[in-house]
Amino acid sequence: RGLDKADRSVKWRLVQKMHFLEDREDDDPDALYREALELGLDRDDIIACIKALVELRDNLEDFGRVCRFLGPSWDLVYSDWMSDAGGNRERTGFLYDRRAVVFNGLAAEVDAPRAKKDTEYLAAQSFWRAPYMCSFRAGNFDFIAIATHTRWGDSLEGREAELGMLADWIDARQKDKSVEDHDLIVMGDFNTPSLD
Repeated sequence: RGLDKADRSVKWRLVQKMHFLEDREDDDPDALYREALELGLDRDDIIACIKALVELRDNLEDFGRVCRFLGPSWDLVYSDWMSDAGGNRERTGFLYDRRAVVFNGLAAEVDAPRAKKDTEYLAAQSFWRAPYMCSFRAGNFDFIAIATHTRWGDSLEGREAELGMLADWIDARQKDKSVEDHDLIVMGDFNTPSLD
């Protein structure tokens, strides 16, 4: 599914990204849209207006200063933090430009699979920092972005297990009849080892 090129709001958002917030005397959206097409702007450019944030600290004061610098069109949606050593008091979130994308309302952590043990439902393994997902829309293109910060340290097996658990979760959700959206974009810090 592509962007609805006839949707004037999509044109405006594409053009605003292209001009990096510059003021223009020419406010003809069709002329600006033609310029955007000449530059090859497409859905990927819209997605570039969303940044996954990992290692976002529990105290958001510094990030508030960054948001004021970026301007009023930028917004943030973020998770709570984990206070244990594995969570490192970090949040995960998305910084996005509202002129290019709209937050659709879904914001949740990816849960590790659980199995019933006696009267409880428990996960056999957990994410050190749960991946965080949010739904967005740009024109008629809607999608779910997932930000993940895979466990760190010397345990390659632990990292592989977390990434495998996320891949299995994505596979199961894509096959579920109640899936929110089939367009998923996974980004973040995978802590993959160097291949050198």
